[in-house]
Parts: sequence; C-alpha cells; structure tokens
Amino acid sequence: MLATRAELRTLSLDDIERAVSIWSVAFNYTPEFREQRKQFAYLHPEWLRGVFQQRKLLAVLRLYPFRAYLAGRGVELGGIASLATAPEARRRGLAESLLRGALEEMRERGTPWSGLCPFSTAFYARYGYATCHHNHVLRLQTRDLPAARSNLLSLERLPLEVTPSMHSVYRAWAPQYNFNLDRHPDFWRMVRLHNGSLLFGARGKSALEGFLQLSVGEQCVRIEDFCWSTPEAAHSLLELVRGFSGQAQELVWEAPTRQEALSLDSIPGPVEIGIRRGMMARIVDLPQALISLPVPEGRGRLEFELSDETAPWNAGRWCYEWESGSAVCERSGSSRIARLGVQTLTQLLTGYTTPAIARAGGHLEGPELKVPSEWCRPIHVADYF
Repeated sequence: MLATRAELRTLSLDDIERAVSIWSVAFNYTPEFREQRKQFAYLHPEWLRGVFQQRKLLAVLRLYPFRAYLAGRGVELGGIASLATAPEARRRGLAESLLRGALEEMRERGTPWSGLCPFSTAFYARYGYATCHHNHVLRLQTRDLPAARSNLLSLERLPLEVTPSMHSVYRAWAPQYNFNLDRHPDFWRMVRLHNGSLLFGARGKSALEGFLQLSVGEQCVRIEDFCWSTPEAAHSLLELVRGFSGQAQELVWEAPTRQEALSLDSIPGPVEIGIRRGMMARIVDLPQALISLPVPEGRGRLEFELSDETAPWNAGRWCYEWESGSAVCERSGSSRIARLGVQTLTQLLTGYTTPAIARAGGHLEGPELKVPSEWCRPIHVADYF
C-alpha cells in the first residue's frame, strides 16, 4: 500500500540529483553513464514523475512522449522507462503507484498506446503489458558477408551528429515495422551516436540513402544502427562492413527478423542466431488505440469482450466497425463474442501473434476474431529506452 501522505508529481530541476542517485543504485550506473543520464534529465524534467513523502523523492519513472509506427502510421505512444525505487522505500507499492498513475495520465492526454523495455517481464505483465518484440542477434564471420553487388553508392564518413538527411532516411525505413519509434532528436542523441563509434553514409546522386553506425573491437565489429531507404544503400554499407574482416573477425548485428539487406542463405559460413527480448506494450485506451490504426479496406467488424484489471476503463464488450474508409469503436451489447485479455489483444492488433495461436494457448475464447491483415506488419524496435 502507498505510504501515508505520499505525493505523486512531476519532478523539478531541484529533484534531478536525487533521481539520478536512485537510478544509479537500481541500475548500477557507471560514472560516465550517470553523468549522461543526469544531463539528459536536466534537459527534460517534465518527462519525470516521482513519489514523494515528506518532500523526499522515493521512487521515479520517466514518461516519454513518443510517437511510434503501427501499420505504417505514426501513433502516440507513452514510453515508460527508468522505473526505480530507493532501497529504503522498496516493497511499499510505490513503483506500482507510479505505473498506474502514468497509465491514467496517458489516458487523460489521449495517448492510446504504451511501451517499455522491461527489467522484468513478469513484473510488467501484472499490469497488462505484453511482450511484442524479439530481435535476432546475428553472429557470423565478417569475411562471410556477401561480395559487393553492382551499382554501389558512394560512401563517406559522417560526423557523430544527427542531421536532417539521417532523419529522412530513418523515416523512410522505420514505418515498414510495427513499433519502431519516430525518433525524437533529443532521445536519438541520448541512445545513439556514442563516443567511439563510427558513422558512415551511403549517398546517391542527390541525397543520403542510408547510414550505418558501428563500433570496432579487437575481435568484433558490432552494428549499432543501420537504416536504408534503398537496397543499393544497404548493400553498399554491408560491403563497407565486410572491409573490416582483416581487423575484426566476427560481426554482431541485432537485425530485424525480416529485412532485405542480408539473406542468410547467401552466407557460406556458420551463422549463430540468438534471440533478444525487446519491447513490451499495452493498449492504454481501447477506442483510441483502434481508431489510431489505418482503416482497413472494405467493410468489417471486430466484436469482443475485453478484460483489463489495471485499466478498468478498457474492460467490457466492444465493437469496432469499418466501411468506406471510416471506422467507429463503441460499446457492444452482444453476448456471443470473442473473449480475451488486454495482453492478447495488444499482441493480436500489432501482429505479434495470431488468433489461432492465441486460441491454442487458451488466451482467446468464443467466436472467431479476424484481425485485419493490414495491421500485422513485422515488428522491430531499433531503439531501447
């Protein structure tokens, strides 16, 4: 239970040092990372929420005003991050209070979706978040990258700074995947463009068509960010990576599960494919979440009964109907409809699972539920927060 006389509010600049101290203990910050997070917090204290008792900050989280791509469209997504409680105040329900408060705030602001990178999937699953993303971590011999194709573009070393041309490339590449973020410039500077990394661009006749950020160690070259707007740019930048084979034997790339830049069938040597669990997500406001998606073609209806203990405003029977390019989502009076929980519906609407798999796992009951195929794109999140 939340301690007596506790207060939930947005942090001020005077609270930043205390917040960073709590994070440093919870996440084992190095001195360099601590300083980086502190400077970023000073830039955007309005993104921080805390629980205070007797004016002392005891728990804190970051609530990002993100936009993410779903079915090719940018939608509002509240990013939850840096949820931590001071050691002396743990097991009092403070983190839960912050999380529930954030969901209520997102609903009030009209933010229909939320996402996070979990420290514990079991913890966030208790509040309706569902795993929606896994990345393939590829490990292969750098020399085994395919030889260069024709029509390679001009390559150039870029300074470690965000440019409008890089934004253009990213925004051409990102919408093909569900949940890729529409990167906020300040956020991009925090999680990308690390000191010691190398940044390269592939330039076409008139504009940048791809960029690649990598780091090189004694034994390994690691792709940290890789976006392209044309196949020629992707192949050109992979040829550049291949050129590091004499310097670093192994290549590591956390790649989208579906992408055209590199066919694993073309690799002559062994490829190790690991799985890294990525983002969890949940629906914050059901009607707005459905309306935020592109209207499917033709005419159709989704009817279901939803359970959601953490956000009870979503619970109950709903009907989403579309016809001739318009759609409505309203309460339903029908009783012979599909029944499922908010985690399963989140996974269905974003293409992480299918009705058949959900039914086989006991997470979907009742009549068949046909999710429009237009919504179910491959899922990939290039950023962690």
